Amino acid sequence: MLTMLLGGLWHGAAWRFVVWGGLHGLWLALERGITESRRARGLTPVPDTVWLRSLKRLGTFHLVCLAWVFFRADSLTGAFRVLGRVFTGWGAATTLVTPAVLVAVGVGLAAQYVPRSAVNHGLIGFSRLRPAVQGLVLAFTLMVIDALGPEGVAAFIYFQF
Repeated sequence: MLTMLLGGLWHGAAWRFVVWGGLHGLWLALERGITESRRARGLTPVPDTVWLRSLKRLGTFHLVCLAWVFFRADSLTGAFRVLGRVFTGWGAATTLVTPAVLVAVGVGLAAQYVPRSAVNHGLIGFSRLRPAVQGLVLAFTLMVIDALGPEGVAAFIYFQF
């Protein structure tokens, strides 16, 4: 918990970063506490099923997204305003969520479930391509990444620390 709180402070000397680090520390402490409590009581570990793993991943994703609201907000008040709008701010659609962004998110999520053997097979196949073809594939990949990214140069977030 202390490490995560210090990690939050390292990102910036503001309460929103402390909350961000504290939330991550809380999730880790709860997970560790539950596991250790079961072990101390002599209970067997919870069976690792695909459903439990999926539930844990879904929960982790949402908890991390919740914490990112505090990291990205301008202040604690702003973070709570954003969280309040999650429940009350339904209305016009945003222009930030485009079909290309949804496809990129879907591809990113699906890529997490590609078997390692398929990844290794793909890497071997890529390594067998001629260098010029490899360069074209990599250049195209960088163009797609650039097209999906924001315009301009992002501000260096640690310059005030």
